[in-house]
Amino acid sequence: IVAKQGKGDMAVSSSLGSNIFDITVGLPVPWLLYTLIYGESIQVGTEGLFVSVIMLFVMLACCVSVVALNKWKMTKGLGIAFFVLWILFLVISLVNEYVFT
Repeated sequence: IVAKQGKGDMAVSSSLGSNIFDITVGLPVPWLLYTLIYGESIQVGTEGLFVSVIMLFVMLACCVSVVALNKWKMTKGLGIAFFVLWILFLVISLVNEYVFT
């Protein structure tokens, strides 16, 4: 909604901020509650973590490049490029999780 009002910076910061909040609060709070209630620790699998971190940095570089190529303006083409990058990220993540483990 704010992007349509011409506030692209606010839209981007909102989308990034919500993901950071999810990772820093949304994951640890349920794990903390589980640990406090049941007295057991949570085991988090890290088999594909290295590939995921590398892929995230590559996707970050791709996103910045696509925005720069689009002259830092939010357009329909930019939205399509981000959608294609998201599909690519999703496919690689699923292959990494279910084929290589």
